[in-house]
Amino acid sequence: MNPSPVAISVLLPVRDGQPWLRAACLSVLDNDLPLELVVVDDGSTDGSAELLVDLVAVEPRLRVHHQPHLGLVAALNRALSLARGPLVGRMDADDESAAGRLDVQVAAWHEAGAPSDLVLSCPVTPFTEQGEVGAGMARYCDWLNSLRTPADHWRERLVESPLCHPTVVAPTALIRSLGGWRQGDFAEDYDLWLRLLEAGARLAKVEGTRYRWRDHPGRLTRVDDRYAVAAFARRKCQHLLATWIRPRNISQVQLCGAGRDAKRWCDLLTAAGVSVARVFDLHPGRIGATIRGHIPVCDHRDLPAHRQIPTLVTIGRQGGRRQMQAQLAALGMVEAEDFLCLQ
Repeated sequence: MNPSPVAISVLLPVRDGQPWLRAACLSVLDNDLPLELVVVDDGSTDGSAELLVDLVAVEPRLRVHHQPHLGLVAALNRALSLARGPLVGRMDADDESAAGRLDVQVAAWHEAGAPSDLVLSCPVTPFTEQGEVGAGMARYCDWLNSLRTPADHWRERLVESPLCHPTVVAPTALIRSLGGWRQGDFAEDYDLWLRLLEAGARLAKVEGTRYRWRDHPGRLTRVDDRYAVAAFARRKCQHLLATWIRPRNISQVQLCGAGRDAKRWCDLLTAAGVSVARVFDLHPGRIGATIRGHIPVCDHRDLPAHRQIPTLVTIGRQGGRRQMQAQLAALGMVEAEDFLCLQ
């Protein structure tokens, strides 16, 4: 007998996630639509494997694959290969999904016409058991949650990773067409979002906060160099070249923001053969200085005289970035066309 059809296959890789794994699995299963939860145990040694055996005995929607420790990307791709649904969703072993989250996301996908190019996420609530969520994490989630439409995600795709990985629902064929997740010196989720965008996919979020995202000291984003700022910048530069600079035959740009991020971008762009004409800054103490010995730092009030030059905003501080966005827009410059924010 063929297995019952499922509307979505939820992919959950786990490596030593025993403290939170049961709650994570049960939260995913708290949906009404027909689903399967595909868990890949990536060589756990903490009791996660035994916990999964117990869960499988009472939950027919749970499918478990055990493998030696091969890493997150291998576990994700193995789960993808086992998926039977037309949609794949994601879940992490240390988070909590709100009841009915997948019901809402799958319904929204069908209401949109079941498009083959639409990836749907949702807003998140960060939490921690060590006290209050850090200010940086809180700011990031506020920004993440502010992006709702495909235009929002495209416009700010190079500021940070615009989706929380375990909240995503996407057509299975779309993810498979890109070969799933890639291993490299970059964050595997952000790399996938950029490849999806380059392939013409649309990223969006449903209304309502439907995911509790746990922040803890052992999270990969805190302990793995693939998630460091420098690694993100290298991957951003590749995407910037592929989607903005090379299609427009841009050979020269100017930057807004003369801090540490600007220096990194001057190096990346120069190495790619793109000249940096000047850098504008809001801080009066930096005006008149140079970056890398030859790139002049200019007063941001001089921007109108150079508005025709493609412009990249490299201000990491959100308030400064918003101020520069407003100034460029007041000059008639269109974001994602005449200028892009990189931080």
